[in-house]
Amino acid sequence: MKTLSPRTYLCAVCTLCLWCVFREALHDADSGPEPAALRTPRPLTRRSSHPDVFLADNSEQGRFWRTQFLKTAARVSNSSLSPGPNPAGLNLGPTHLTQVIPGAWRVWEALGGAAKVLRRYLTTPTASCVRLVRMGGSSCVRRLDGDKLICLDPRFGISPNRRTLHSPSACLVLSVGVGHDLSFDLAMTQLGCRVHAFDDDESYRSWSQDQGEGLSFHRGRLGIRSGAFTFCDQDKGIASCATFTHYTLKSLRNISGYDKSRRLHYLKVDIEGAEWDVLAQAVKEGWLDEVHQLAVEIHLEDLRDPELSEAEKMDVAAAYLGVLAMLEASGFSLAAFAPNVRNPEACALAGVSVPCYAEVLWLRQ
Repeated sequence: MKTLSPRTYLCAVCTLCLWCVFREALHDADSGPEPAALRTPRPLTRRSSHPDVFLADNSEQGRFWRTQFLKTAARVSNSSLSPGPNPAGLNLGPTHLTQVIPGAWRVWEALGGAAKVLRRYLTTPTASCVRLVRMGGSSCVRRLDGDKLICLDPRFGISPNRRTLHSPSACLVLSVGVGHDLSFDLAMTQLGCRVHAFDDDESYRSWSQDQGEGLSFHRGRLGIRSGAFTFCDQDKGIASCATFTHYTLKSLRNISGYDKSRRLHYLKVDIEGAEWDVLAQAVKEGWLDEVHQLAVEIHLEDLRDPELSEAEKMDVAAAYLGVLAMLEASGFSLAAFAPNVRNPEACALAGVSVPCYAEVLWLRQ
């Protein structure tokens, strides 16, 4: 077998490196402070120019299905079924899923089953955005993480203008769950937004509240109850415990200095599975009424919990659908769905596969 000469080998390596740098530069151009807009495709074109992002289906069939979805969810909420105990027997303080209704999955059979409805809802957005962009995020081997989708259409009041940063009516962002990555939050300040970021664990003790012009950091997590909660993890017979401070969404807004009557241009929620109860509570209490864009990293890993039976997993899927329907009924429409590219695991249920983790954006219509 012929071997490459050192010069040929070096040329090949240099060519590959240049290609990788070029590809990374193209990717970064879409994720910087002012990334290129993603144009909404024609109806029934389900993917954007970013292959992992689903965009709006404005067809008559899509609107009809959404109507049926909301009617079926209303049948569940109006039925005699009532929430039961958490099927996994979990007790996670202020964050456990309490929306599970035993037997609710049967109501969704009329639309093909809870698992199929969940996949179709998530991958069939109905809200259109002409200028949908990614903000922030860090790239590792071209797999961006920490970035968020945001709509820059004029009607949402967010535009690249730092002169508005100190205006009383400046764009307002609450970013809950920063995960030691402030790239999104800093990028939003470049758009003239006042950003309040929240998270809590031991590593944040040294973080100052002032993180730069327009960005404030606060220690705290989002939950359905305010207070200090201790969590313990049993590993090899040794319990490791940590205490975290949780706040309701109402309390977080008060900490930021804004009550629920103040327009909140963008609410980012990344709280590792606690989002379902938090969103349900926020809708019921009216804490999302002035939120115009809602970005959530959703976690569906309960669908593959080995301790749950197939029927219990279907009830969990129905619980997810119940929360999604509450958001829709409150005036939000799904605008984009992007599976997590760094954690592309799939949750399979009843022969249906859905991403366990994904970034979802809702717009208030």
